[in-house]
Amino acid sequence: NQMLPENFKGFDLKCFKGDGNFCREILSYNFLRECGVWTAPRAGYTHLTLKIQDGNTSEIFDYGIYSMIEEVNTNFLIDRTKNNQFESSKGNLFKCFWPAKLNLEKGKLKGSVGVEENSYTLKNHKKEIQTATADLENFVTVLETNDYNSFQKLTETDLLLRTLAAEIIVGNWDNYWINGNNFYIYFDKCKKNPGQKFYLIPFDLD
Repeated sequence: NQMLPENFKGFDLKCFKGDGNFCREILSYNFLRECGVWTAPRAGYTHLTLKIQDGNTSEIFDYGIYSMIEEVNTNFLIDRTKNNQFESSKGNLFKCFWPAKLNLEKGKLKGSVGVEENSYTLKNHKKEIQTATADLENFVTVLETNDYNSFQKLTETDLLLRTLAAEIIVGNWDNYWINGNNFYIYFDKCKKNPGQKFYLIPFDLD
């Protein structure tokens, strides 16, 4: 048995939908991490059994093999802040669904922003949704200018390119670069200008 890392207090169990070899998603996450994509969640296998006790008798139910994937949540942010990867765990975390292509349409952000099942769903600091929305819109506005120098100040370009390249290699099409779906973005609060940095967090690699 192996102990879970500190702050690793939440994980998802997933069946291997459409993957008879039981390997695609776990190999994809581990490949991204081997490529230096430290924003990729940890992933591994687990054998799920439940022991039901009824008085003096008990019965064990075997539910088989599942993938166990680290949740992207506050503990995820804290863990990487303690490892000096993020500067802070206090930034805004969004889960993104179609059509989250980080672009503008007629001068406005394309896709809805909110706290429940929106294209850009704020997962923390939900009472600060207006400020979080403004920060998101400002970042996308910078993207639309195609000003590389400004963009470079807002993100770690090497990590972003590693993330996109690794996802292409593993063939993950249901993500930012094709569907605008199933990924997270995090705006890390920084002490230096410009005050926050953008991170793309890969997710749902099945």
